[in-house]
Amino acid sequence: MSTTSIRMGNRFATRRWLVPALCLVALSATARADDTKPTPAPDPAASTAATTTSEPRWNDPSEPPGKRQYFLGLRYRGVLVPQFLINLFTLEGKNVLVHSGGIEFEVRRDHFALVPHLVYARYQMDDTLFLEKNKDKVAGSYSFANADMHAIYAGIDMLWSVPINRYFDFEAGLGVGVGYVFGTLVNNWVKDDPNGQFTASDGKKYGPCTQFEAGTSCDKANHTNATVNKVGRFVEPNWLGGGSVPSFYARITAPILGFRIKPIRALAIRLNVALSLTEGFMFGGGLDFMLPGS
Repeated sequence: MSTTSIRMGNRFATRRWLVPALCLVALSATARADDTKPTPAPDPAASTAATTTSEPRWNDPSEPPGKRQYFLGLRYRGVLVPQFLINLFTLEGKNVLVHSGGIEFEVRRDHFALVPHLVYARYQMDDTLFLEKNKDKVAGSYSFANADMHAIYAGIDMLWSVPINRYFDFEAGLGVGVGYVFGTLVNNWVKDDPNGQFTASDGKKYGPCTQFEAGTSCDKANHTNATVNKVGRFVEPNWLGGGSVPSFYARITAPILGFRIKPIRALAIRLNVALSLTEGFMFGGGLDFMLPGS
């Protein structure tokens, strides 16, 4: 084999291996160039849009699961004390409506709410004739009462709710409270009077005992266990004064039934009815506003 042939074979072999080597070098340089390119900065507009999307909208009434929320607002409660309940203890009488209102603070999480509240209640009744139970229908068995009493109650409601739709929940629960009672309760005897202001259920008329009258129904001698003459619009003393009028009273409501309406995120409206085991039939509602940060 000649020297020229050997040289030509070497040049062919060199070219054969040189081309793949150059390709590998080019690819390696390209990869290093790609690695050195700076990472693009995040788009502020996209970040803002994502944040806005994750935050609840003002008109979205949904409540995030597991998150505690706080509301502050006002409440009203009316209590109807029907005559038939009064007649469990005494006869005659009439229906009485008690108004109360105050502030409430709701702590809510996963369809359960604790609602502490502080309310004022007024117990008012005009002159009303009453008859002692198991007594004859004579003047000495009757008296009239007049109430102008007040109470400050502190209590708490416990309410469980079941969603009906995104705006309405059905609620059920119970409540307890205790109040300080003050004011005046007149308990005055009556006497026979054909022109009297009081008319009993049998049509007989009676008038108030304005002063002591010996030998009549205006005399303590004609009343069982009487120690004072209850005449001249006699005011019964309370417990703190050694009397029989309660100075403290419990308000126990069970069940409480109603609806919680949430038209927007920061507002809740509550409408409910309840049975007050110590007073009568209760109805009312509340208007609560979500506190910032909830």
